[in-house]
Amino acid sequence: AVLPDTNTEEILRTNSVQIYHSVSSSNQLVNVFNLSLSGTALKYVRPDLISWVAYGTGTDNVKYCLTQQMKDADPELANCMVIWEKYINQNGTTFTLDTNEIEGIWQAYCSIKDTSGNEVWRFEIEGLSTIKVQPKNYVWLILLILGIVLALLLTLALVIVFLMKKKEKVW
Repeated sequence: AVLPDTNTEEILRTNSVQIYHSVSSSNQLVNVFNLSLSGTALKYVRPDLISWVAYGTGTDNVKYCLTQQMKDADPELANCMVIWEKYINQNGTTFTLDTNEIEGIWQAYCSIKDTSGNEVWRFEIEGLSTIKVQPKNYVWLILLILGIVLALLLTLALVIVFLMKKKEKVW
């Protein structure tokens, strides 16, 4: 059997690791971010030593974090509202950031600890937006173009009427 490695500091020092993300959408078309750590070396680190934390500010200017556990673990998140009572998959090399349909700008970080519980590495990603983009409204532009076309047609009709008007001849 392949046992998980506990020497996380050595693995991180010898391998290049970054956070990658992909975007999918929820039922309400709010972005859901799938975050993962690059590199195959982290597959052999105990998953409980890799934890994820996500927090952000909603469009209502309220600060949020995903779970109570995240709020309790980070003193900077003490004033945040909790989104989920229980959140699956907070540990390991992959993480899904689902904000429960709350629109806002989010940050996430992955904390990698040694077996003593000391943080040895932190990877952060910022600017993850779950704000729905409103479709552009071109009604005003269409009305403006229609108005210009009607004005041109009216002007053309008036010119044609005046040019075609027969002049009365005097005998």
